[in-house]
Amino acid sequence: MDVEAEGLSVRWARHERHHLAFVKALDRIGLSMFPAPGERLWTLNAIKVPYGADEAAVRRELLPQCNIEIGAGLGPLVGKVFRVGLMGTSSSQELVDLLTNSLEKALNSVA
Repeated sequence: MDVEAEGLSVRWARHERHHLAFVKALDRIGLSMFPAPGERLWTLNAIKVPYGADEAAVRRELLPQCNIEIGAGLGPLVGKVFRVGLMGTSSSQELVDLLTNSLEKALNSVA
């Protein structure tokens, strides 16, 4: 659905709702966001890589096993964060749940 058809305020609220649901789901599986709450974007989420986890191995597991591609940290955050976009049509509760469950499985698989 395009922005005009959905309505800007409705789209804005949807992105906020799914970002907050994602943060809560990450907390449930023991993960946390990298930036402080006041510095977060609703559409691009930076997740702290757990201590001792191989972020590249997790990303390599997600793509073929779950058909999910997430980004790596850039610059000084290489190896320290996963970057996950939840924007447009990918901002849905279904995808938040799929991503969270898949991320948990991938982390356990490569541990």
